[in-house]
Amino acid sequence: MNEVPSRQPSRAHQLGGVLLAVLGLAGTWLVGLVIFAASLPRTVSEPDLFTDGIVVLTGGAARIDAGLALLQAGKAKRMFISGVHPGTSKGSLKAVAKRGGELIDCCVDLGFAATDTQGNGLETAAWVRDHDYHSLRVVTANYHMPRSLVELQRRLPGVALVPHPVFPRQFKLNDWWAWPGTAVLLTEEFDKYLVALARGRGYSHEVTERLQRIVQQGHRVLYQPPAPRWHRVIAFLVAGFPRLVRAQWRCMLAAAVLFYVPALVTLVLM
Repeated sequence: MNEVPSRQPSRAHQLGGVLLAVLGLAGTWLVGLVIFAASLPRTVSEPDLFTDGIVVLTGGAARIDAGLALLQAGKAKRMFISGVHPGTSKGSLKAVAKRGGELIDCCVDLGFAATDTQGNGLETAAWVRDHDYHSLRVVTANYHMPRSLVELQRRLPGVALVPHPVFPRQFKLNDWWAWPGTAVLLTEEFDKYLVALARGRGYSHEVTERLQRIVQQGHRVLYQPPAPRWHRVIAFLVAGFPRLVRAQWRCMLAAAVLFYVPALVTLVLM
């Protein structure tokens, strides 16, 4: 009995499957980005709630001013500023504080160890344990809040976290897709949030590191500065144009025939 040979999927089918998978992943990512943008806080939900402590994640003077205003209003016992530049002192903070500067010496602690949001979570958790606090108000930008809460929840599982977003003027959340700077910042933050979420859900170190590398590579490709115009022209003449001619040689041949044959006939008849 002759065996019917099994049909192997053609290369076109394989490429089509890969393309569908890529489009599916891209579509899922885009839907996630839209949901992420829609979920960002637009107001402070519990401005009057008292918490044991306040943590301000550095990244703008408005965050520190908001934290000091809360401390001055008696909304917490102490405040911790995480991710402070090594050259910054309490004196320099008092010099630029709009309000509440008199509380910096007595009631504000500075953390210099953190260089990223994951580091913010580590040094904030140590500060909370040192003071035996059970509730914490988190002050950071609204776009940074989801990732900050993920990192802090991972380090402080028994502590109640109260988000207190600030709203940078340059971050146009309502029409973020129409503002290139906001769109770039939002996509970067969303990708970092996905990595933090994977880390917070206990995925292996290898998985989270691989995801982090993919995010970094994607950002380098998407947001790298454009090459100089002369560089792009040379690249097209050296590589792009020959490749285009090889791919479209039939069209090029037909165009050459239509152009040169009438020209030769005219030249001969003159």
